[in-house]
Amino acid sequence: MFDTLCRRFLPTYNDDASWVIAPNFQRLAKRCVQFNKCYVGGMACMPARREIHTVGEFVRGQEGDKWKGEVLSEDEKAGKNLEIYPHFLNLNPIQIRDQINRKYMPRTADMPQHRTFTLGLEFLEKNVDKDRFYLQIETFDPHEPFFTTSEWKHLYPHKYDGPEWDWPPYRPLFESDEMVNHMRCEFAALITLCDAMLGRVLDFFDRHNMWEDTMLIVNTDHGFLMGEKDWWAKVYNPLFDEIANIPFYVWDPRHYDDEKDANPFQVNNSIGKNLQCDCLVQSSSDIPATVMGYFGAKRPRCMTGTDLGDLLAHIYQQGKLLAESKQNIISNIPQSLHPHPHGGIFGYFGCQVNYITPDGKYVYMRGCAENINNGPQFEYTLMPTRMASFFNRKELSNWTESGGGGKNTETDIYKDIFAFTKGYKVMKVPTEVWLESSFLY
Repeated sequence: MFDTLCRRFLPTYNDDASWVIAPNFQRLAKRCVQFNKCYVGGMACMPARREIHTVGEFVRGQEGDKWKGEVLSEDEKAGKNLEIYPHFLNLNPIQIRDQINRKYMPRTADMPQHRTFTLGLEFLEKNVDKDRFYLQIETFDPHEPFFTTSEWKHLYPHKYDGPEWDWPPYRPLFESDEMVNHMRCEFAALITLCDAMLGRVLDFFDRHNMWEDTMLIVNTDHGFLMGEKDWWAKVYNPLFDEIANIPFYVWDPRHYDDEKDANPFQVNNSIGKNLQCDCLVQSSSDIPATVMGYFGAKRPRCMTGTDLGDLLAHIYQQGKLLAESKQNIISNIPQSLHPHPHGGIFGYFGCQVNYITPDGKYVYMRGCAENINNGPQFEYTLMPTRMASFFNRKELSNWTESGGGGKNTETDIYKDIFAFTKGYKVMKVPTEVWLESSFLY
C-alpha cells in the first residue's frame, strides 16, 4: 500500500506519463488486473488505513516523526522556505522535525520506505514455504514531502533556480510554471523510488514463483493535486478525480492455470496483456472483503465491501478468450458481478460527502455552504486518540455513553449503522468542525 500514488504519474494509467520512469509498475500491470474506476472511501490517509485495520512493525523517521532528539538552530529553522512562503517566519514544527530526520538518511537504504520494504521481504524469506499468511507492506511514500536522494533526483533534469522545495502547500496555486514543474519532477523522482521498491517485491515473486499461489494487491489511499484545477494537495479542495480516482492492481492466482488454459496475460508467449476493468470499485472497503474471500473466512455482518473474487474470475476467463487480440479492457461484465451496483460514497468526516454513480461517470459533490451549520458532529470511540494527539480536555469532559449497535445479528447493516461496535458501548464525543468547507473557495 502506497500513500498519495497518483494515476496521472503512472504510465499504465496515463499515456502522457511516459516521462515518468516506472518500469516495475508497467511490469506489475502486465501480471495483474488493473482497475480503472477505483475510488477512495474515507479520506484521507488515516481513515483509509482504518478501513483495513492492520497492525505490525513500524519504521521511524518519515516526514515530521518525532524520531531524533535534536534541536535545530534558529538559522536552520528560518530562511529555507521564506522565498516560497513569505508569510512564514519559520519552518512549522512538522517541517522542523522533518529537517532533523533528513540528516539521518543520507542513503536510500536509510529511508523509511526502503527499510519498510526490507522488513516485508524478510517476512517473505522466512515464510515463503508456508501457507495462509497475510502481509501488508505499507509505505508513506510518495506522500509529501517529496524527499529523495540525488540518485533519484538526477533522473529528472529540469530548469529551476529557486530554493530547496519539495513540500507543496495545502492551498490554491500561486507559483510560476517553473516552480510547478520543479515540484512535479520532485514527485516523479519519488515515484521512481517507489517503483524500485515495488520491483524488489516482484523480483521475489519471480524467484520463488509465488505467482502460482499468492494473491498480490497494490493500492493507495488517495491521489493529490499537483497544480491541476489551480490547486495544490487535498483536503481543502473538492474531491476531484485527481484525488479520488486512484490506482488499483490485483493478481489472483486462483483463476490462472498456465498448464491447462490459455494464459490471459500471454502476448506472443510473453507476459504482457495488462487486463483492465472499468467496473466501479472502492479498494479500501473491497480489499478486506476480497482477502477474506480468498482465505475462505466468514465475513463479519458489518462488513460492507465487496469480494472481487467472482469478478476477477470473469475477467480472467474473458482474457483467455482475448489472448490473441489487442483488446485488453474487459467491458462485457454481467450486472450481477458489478461490485457496487448502487454506486459509491466517499468523502471526509465533517466536511464533504460525495456520491459516484454505478458506472463511474458522474459524481455528486455535497458540502456545507456555511461551516457553522455543519453540525452537530460526534466521534464514537473507545480509544480517544487521533493521528498525532489525544482528545483535548474540553472534548473528554462532555462525552456521553452510546449504546452502540450490532446487538441483533440479523439486523440489516444499512439499518444499523453502528453494527461494527458489536453491541459494545462506546464514547460519544462532541466535536467541532475542523475543516473549512471546500465549497467556500
